Amino acid sequence: MCVLQVKAEANYSFTKEDSASIILITSGKGQLAEVGQLLSGHVIFIPANETPSMKVEEDITIYRALCMQ
Repeated sequence: MCVLQVKAEANYSFTKEDSASIILITSGKGQLAEVGQLLSGHVIFIPANETPSMKVEEDITIYRALCMQ
């Protein structure tokens, strides 16, 4: 699991991974083009080999869990 902390007003692109993953938003707010609004408490599935991008509206903390081989 990795922890991402991104400052407000930033654009962030998730790294491409060979495994599907989930992200858990524990604080902050943003927009994910493929999903919409991201808020604290949301859990989002990211398919393998995808690179979604996010616009951060408030400082955001995200935990990303994936299978590492």
